[in-house]
Amino acid sequence: MSGRAGTSDNVITAHADVVYRGDGLGNRVSVFPATCRSGEHQLGQEGYRAVEHGGLVVVSCVPCATAHPGRHAWVLRVVGAATRSAELDDLPYLRLVAHAPNLRD
Repeated sequence: MSGRAGTSDNVITAHADVVYRGDGLGNRVSVFPATCRSGEHQLGQEGYRAVEHGGLVVVSCVPCATAHPGRHAWVLRVVGAATRSAELDDLPYLRLVAHAPNLRD
């Protein structure tokens, strides 16, 4: 999997696969990066929007959507069925988040 997201012949590629965990009831939960793609914000504090479409989930930072239009979102590939809940955690995405400000579209 590439560490970059972008378009090639109208195909969007992902930064990474969605990470999943099980909750106390055995339900599958999506885990998204807690730090925005620009590296400037914590999504849980500043606000985010996650939209799944066509096997990809786009996790957008609300403040960066205006300030950094081309670099405001993580694109993650969905593996398996969609989940009903999600949480934010940088730990599973440490390598990705560490390079966030340097990623190109």
